Amino acid sequence: MTAVAVLEEVLASIENELQAVEMQIQELVDKQQELIQKKMRVKNLIKQSSGDLDAGGSKDMETSAEAWNKKDFPWYEKIKTALQGKFKLQKFRSLQLETVNAAMAGKDIFLVMPTGGGKSLCYQLPAVCSEDYKSLGILKRQFPNAPLIGLTATATNHVLKDAQKILHVQKCITFTASFNRPNLYYEVRHKPSNNEDFIEDIVKIINGRYKGLSGIVYCFSQKDSEQVTVSLQKLGIKAGTYHANMDAKYKTKVHKGWAANQIQVVVATVAFGMGIDKPDVRFVIHHSMSKSMENYYQESGRAGRDDQKADCILYYGFGDIFRISSMVVMENVGQEKLYDMVSYCQNMSKCRRVLIAHHFDEVWDSANCNRMCDNCCRESSCEKMDVTGYCRDLIKILEQAENMSEKLTPLKLIDAWSGKGVSKFRVAEVTPPKHPREELERVIAHLLLQQYLKEDFSFTAFATISYLKIGPKAHLLKNEAHVITIEGITNKKNVYKDKASQSSNSKGSRENAQNISKTVQDSVVKKAQEHKRPNCGSNLKAKKLKLQAGGDDQPVVLD
Repeated sequence: MTAVAVLEEVLASIENELQAVEMQIQELVDKQQELIQKKMRVKNLIKQSSGDLDAGGSKDMETSAEAWNKKDFPWYEKIKTALQGKFKLQKFRSLQLETVNAAMAGKDIFLVMPTGGGKSLCYQLPAVCSEDYKSLGILKRQFPNAPLIGLTATATNHVLKDAQKILHVQKCITFTASFNRPNLYYEVRHKPSNNEDFIEDIVKIINGRYKGLSGIVYCFSQKDSEQVTVSLQKLGIKAGTYHANMDAKYKTKVHKGWAANQIQVVVATVAFGMGIDKPDVRFVIHHSMSKSMENYYQESGRAGRDDQKADCILYYGFGDIFRISSMVVMENVGQEKLYDMVSYCQNMSKCRRVLIAHHFDEVWDSANCNRMCDNCCRESSCEKMDVTGYCRDLIKILEQAENMSEKLTPLKLIDAWSGKGVSKFRVAEVTPPKHPREELERVIAHLLLQQYLKEDFSFTAFATISYLKIGPKAHLLKNEAHVITIEGITNKKNVYKDKASQSSNSKGSRENAQNISKTVQDSVVKKAQEHKRPNCGSNLKAKKLKLQAGGDDQPVVLD
């Protein structure tokens, strides 16, 4: 070997090491940002506990909830009489008395309380109403001594500070209730690709455990709500449509019919929400995911306002990601909010309540969920599976398309990956993965969230089209040691483990691993039991898949 060849070999080795260092730096930077965000959340919670939030005033006793949870104020008998006489309520719910007392004392207040917690009473009882806070800044200037109450079900500390500026409130008391609704059961289901199967699945649920009980089906578009209503009616469900562009008289008719239990199900868009206070809503079904966690929390929160158990079922479909993304791309942080929603749907290990609480800057212990969400009910273990090889294959397909000046929609990308569709988009050295389409969709969604892939939009006079391209983190794959994992579901009882695969001989392990077959959980079909809520973990259907390990075709077990 010549001296030049030796030096070139040394140079290549150095470049590989540099790539590895760059990868580690990037991962550390990502971890640093994550820890900084956690630090900020915890610091804010500490301030909140001590009554010293920027939006909440000073540390004096006046700003604490305890200071206002008393019955010795001079107006107490008056508000108690109004509560029982006008509102027909016997007692205050959590934080209602505190808020009313502070308002009666002329204090400015921010109240953060979950949907169904009783915010309306807090401004109705003191007779102070704020309809649109964005245009209410003039109130504090014109009436500086009039107490102002801002009430919301979904507000992070950042949003509270913004609202404080908009409303021109220099100092206020902040009361924040927990976002937890203990009576609500949260579940995410895979959305069937066949519309008839999808509608039949919804009908089975409604005619089963919700027979004769009130509910809401939320749809993303007005057209969807109309079509779903007709489909449900054809199968014997008493359903009515509700969306913004409907005639006011018809909307009133549907609302009153539902309130009187003459209509069992309202099929609606987000327009159906404000002022809706039916206490016995036993289920809220999302025909497609909401465009943000804030929207989802508000909409699902229409269920169970009587504090009795109710179900919140969200159908998650791969195609909905891009359908919604193309509609919110022009909104401020619209895509970011949507991806948070997708992340919630993709997560198969963390408690749903923890995911919701974290989104709203609340620290919450999953042990308190009491198995009231699908993830806490799973009787199987979550394992991180390697999908690095799949990511490399997808990038090869996208690189080839780019070289041909072609753009690939998510559908075309999956077809090319699966060895289907237009032949020119396929890559010879990419072996089609042997997994159901739903699992391939889950991998692509994961890589999109992790920024190995990204969306690119084409705007026409008639539509906005979403394409997939190589993402900003794809360069990390230049390092052969870089690994991408995804959480999947594996039932340990049904997994055969070859003893040889646990050998210290890695080469032998890989050879033996190629012959291992695994049985995995598949939540694509979640069978609803009739007449009662299903037992935790009972609605998962198992099926067998043969997974090939080794090479670029890395093993993956997905839900």
